[in-house]
Amino acid sequence: MKYLKSFLFCYFIIFFVNYLIPGIDVVTFSKIPFIKGDIFFPAILALANISIPFIYKILNKNISNVKMFLSLLFLIVIGYSLLKFLNSGVYITTIEGYLFSFALVTVGCFFVLYFIFPNIKDLEHDKSSDSDKEMFDGF
Repeated sequence: MKYLKSFLFCYFIIFFVNYLIPGIDVVTFSKIPFIKGDIFFPAILALANISIPFIYKILNKNISNVKMFLSLLFLIVIGYSLLKFLNSGVYITTIEGYLFSFALVTVGCFFVLYFIFPNIKDLEHDKSSDSDKEMFDGF
């Protein structure tokens, strides 16, 4: 359920940033009737964003807030940069559009992941807790 909530919040952050930030143009449905890039692009980017804690958990890597923020920033920069080459119906026309979208989506999705996964330490692979359990098993 946590992943679904974070997906929905990240999706709506990306969707509204695409419509509200100056410098980002979303083509109307009449020009691109079958692609619906304004719906699919936020869905794909939100899915990539919420997979970050899951991937760190699978890889048994320690995750910190800084690593999570930098991973989000990397994915968002790649995602918005691909818009230049894809005909998705979402076009970034100015450098301010890039910068504001990077900043707002990264900070917004970071806070969503931070508040939905408040115990980010639970996702870490902590070997010291295993040795502490073994040490105190006799008591």
